[in-house]
Amino acid sequence: MHLTPKARAFFSLAISEQTLLLPSHHWLLAQVTRTLAFGWRILMNEDEYADRIRRIIQNENTLENNRLQWMLVIQGFLLTGLGASIKSDIIVNISIIFAIIGFVTSLSTFSHLIHSRMAMHKASTEFKKKFPNYQGPKVIGLDVGELKWYFRFIVPPYVLPVLFMVTWVAVPMCLKVWR
Repeated sequence: MHLTPKARAFFSLAISEQTLLLPSHHWLLAQVTRTLAFGWRILMNEDEYADRIRRIIQNENTLENNRLQWMLVIQGFLLTGLGASIKSDIIVNISIIFAIIGFVTSLSTFSHLIHSRMAMHKASTEFKKKFPNYQGPKVIGLDVGELKWYFRFIVPPYVLPVLFMVTWVAVPMCLKVWR
């Protein structure tokens, strides 16, 4: 929540002229001085901040799931179209078009999924830096950064796009060999 112009003027006056504050104002001044690094915002306590980070991670996770679903639907349509045209004589030409579209959509999805994972990791890491002694529930169940390096690359958001990219490189080559 942002401070109103009146409250901002009050705090700038109180800080600059060292005005005597009433006891009822001390809690608000403490909130503001504790959070000056974030501008003129009244910041949240640890639990509220953890909830906000969880919402950010949940939003990124939803976007990640949507992107994976869109990619799988597009790949399904492309593979179905390729399968339906397999009996025609122009299959090699069509397969190249399908392969380009399939490869590019997989590559695009892969790049977005990596950025989504990076955003989730960054949010949880920043929370851990700001509140190293936080005792509440974790903001993310298992962060990708906590996995062993070889397990990081077999999670579905990384494997599926790469698998489809390899598939779309191999399909035209296999069709040329079989023709």
